[in-house]
Amino acid sequence: MANIPMDKRILNEFLKAGYIEYKGSFHITNEGIPQVGVISPVIVNMVLDGLEAHIMKDLTRKKVTGIGIKLTNFVRYVDDFMITYPYEWMGEIIKKSVIVFLTKRGLNLSKEKIKIIDTLSTENGTVNYLGCEIMRQHRNELNRIPLSKVSADQMFVATRIPKIKINNFIKNIRKIVKSDYNKSIQVLVDELNSKLREWGNYYVHGNVSQDFRQIDQKIFHIVMRWIKTKFNLKTYNAAISKVGIKEKEHLNMKIGYISENKTKVFLVNLGSMKLYREGKVRRPKLFKK
Repeated sequence: MANIPMDKRILNEFLKAGYIEYKGSFHITNEGIPQVGVISPVIVNMVLDGLEAHIMKDLTRKKVTGIGIKLTNFVRYVDDFMITYPYEWMGEIIKKSVIVFLTKRGLNLSKEKIKIIDTLSTENGTVNYLGCEIMRQHRNELNRIPLSKVSADQMFVATRIPKIKINNFIKNIRKIVKSDYNKSIQVLVDELNSKLREWGNYYVHGNVSQDFRQIDQKIFHIVMRWIKTKFNLKTYNAAISKVGIKEKEHLNMKIGYISENKTKVFLVNLGSMKLYREGKVRRPKLFKK
């Protein structure tokens, strides 16, 4: 409570307001913050603000300098945070620093969620963070040399989509497609495009071109099977001829429809989405030497 700069009476009313589930049942909150409440991320951000500076100060007190400080990075999204550091012995210092910071604010570090990962390990060198897999890779993916024997200039940080996320997404798409064979192709395309854009935009900052192409192929076959069943057709050629339209005369047909204002609407192709590569954000000067 002391770390939130607002009227404490209003804050207390927020915390004791309770929450209503989707089906309408009301739940009282006697302690903690209701995760579905709009104030939850705001409070968490305020409480954890200053954690990075606290860690850097503790590292400086322990005489960590040079590469140790330069290569220590802190990333946080609400209450999920990840800390990278160059030397194994720094891990215990950072862990104690985080525990001290949280204890002062009445919080605990979840032992179940703490994972210390050696990114040079070939077996468990992958970091799962915010629905992504972050790992080191060779610039030449065909290179089979162990990561521990590869120099830094031969490696880069890759962000991938976990297989379980891909499989769950495909299952969700298949469920949507098979839910109703009476809907029109316009309704199906619009429904799928909403899901595809939302999901694709979340991952466009990663190394996902290969994953996107594979997902496109699977979704294409799912939709084509739906078209064959709906119109009682036997071949893919017959199906694409039934609902396909051309973006340009010289190009192959795509799944889509022509809207009321005569514009062509196609099923979103993840593989054609523009991917973005973000440069490393320079950390501001957090403390005086």
